[in-house]
Amino acid sequence: MKVLIAEDDLTSRKMLESLLQKWGYDVCATSNGKHAWEILEQSDSPHLLIIDWLMPELDGLSLCRRIREKFSDYYTYIILQTTKDCSEDKKYGFKAGVDDYLVKPFDNLELYHKVNVGSRVITYEYKINESRKSIQKYAQQMESLAQQRAKQLVHTDRMATLGVLSAGLAHEINNPTSFISGNAQLIEKAWRIINEKIGNEVNENEDETFKMVCDEFPDMIDGIKKGVDRITSIINGLKGYARHGSTNKESFTISHVIEEALQLCQTALKYNVKVTVDCEYDSTVSGDKQQIEQVLVNLILNAVHAMENNEESFLTIKAEKKEKYVSVSVTDNGIGVSKKVINKLFDPFFTTKEAGKGTGLGLSISNNIIIEHGGELKCIPMEKGACFNFTLPTNSKK
Repeated sequence: MKVLIAEDDLTSRKMLESLLQKWGYDVCATSNGKHAWEILEQSDSPHLLIIDWLMPELDGLSLCRRIREKFSDYYTYIILQTTKDCSEDKKYGFKAGVDDYLVKPFDNLELYHKVNVGSRVITYEYKINESRKSIQKYAQQMESLAQQRAKQLVHTDRMATLGVLSAGLAHEINNPTSFISGNAQLIEKAWRIINEKIGNEVNENEDETFKMVCDEFPDMIDGIKKGVDRITSIINGLKGYARHGSTNKESFTISHVIEEALQLCQTALKYNVKVTVDCEYDSTVSGDKQQIEQVLVNLILNAVHAMENNEESFLTIKAEKKEKYVSVSVTDNGIGVSKKVINKLFDPFFTTKEAGKGTGLGLSISNNIIIEHGGELKCIPMEKGACFNFTLPTNSKK
């Protein structure tokens, strides 16, 4: 325990120093109140003081008042040393903030016990402060945990809603698609019969429109069938999103997931975006295919939003097979990512988009998915645009 002595009488000061050091205290001493105040303003200053009432430059009561006004973060125990033993005088001292009195000439045993009382008060105060800090830290941890749980519940609720909507939408689309597909097959069969009947009768004198219809009709049927296949593929993707929540690990090639993610994002990509895919088709990983597809969809849509104001937009998706992992990067030539926010990108609900254009959950969810798969998602700074890269362990059996 460090003790500060402020006493202008040399004999009293030396006696106090000698006794306190004998009792195991760390002592610093001064002859006036001003110097005592300068010591108290320093870091690691004493919290137990023995000060004289009458001192040059700054008296004991004035020093006491200044201490109580200035230092509120921690408690300073003050023993006022005086020759005044009048109750009326002591009232002024207590009003100024004095904790105890030591009347000159003092008794050594009385000094010992008074200093011990001050030492206990300072020790209890320290323990209380430490307990308060621990409680505050614990409260902050609990608040942070509660916020994380709330965010997870919001995400779970949104994904559940998305699943219900996706499943319903897929069902509603699937019925008319089945009619279109069935009728397209009937038309194709009917056209073969019709074509056999009229094929030999079409000659150079036939109407040009009729000839064009005969020539183009097979391609029209083929276009309908491709359209149906496209709708079916999108429905399957929506069903995958509807099933999100139950992990379904399987082996799959990255190239196939990239193709499906691009198909789901086709509407956003068709507006002035040139897409380049550079993929090793034998890159096989094991995991939840739908979750990895979700990551790619998030990264692709983010890239499209970043290129909204471009005259020419370029999106490159590259997959490389390394020794024990597959590296997938999605690169755009959009507005890029500021270095100031790069460390916050994966925080839940953090977004650089305008209000109403983003929830701030996409990258956070994607990051968690990749981590759960044993990989890493990161943003690589670029002079123009942005590059998001994630890695996944390769399938050990491949």
